[in-house]
Amino acid sequence: MRVEKILASADLSVDAILAQTLSIKLDAIERIDRMITIAEARRNANLREINRHREVLGQNLRRAIQDVEDGPLPVIENTSVKERNAQ
Repeated sequence: MRVEKILASADLSVDAILAQTLSIKLDAIERIDRMITIAEARRNANLREINRHREVLGQNLRRAIQDVEDGPLPVIENTSVKERNAQ
């Protein structure tokens, strides 16, 4: 390839150019990596919070179901039918 010939004439290789570019851009790459790490930590904290809320909600629902199953069921009259028939 033409690029490889030009690089070879300057005693360079594609790998050398990539390494040099990496060393020049290393600060930016490290900054991006830190931002990714922070974003992942936030995501993980949010997922833990969602799971915690889900567990509490599940416990509350199980407790409410248990209370309904264990206790007497109240009779609820449908007053709207009686009101319609009275008119």
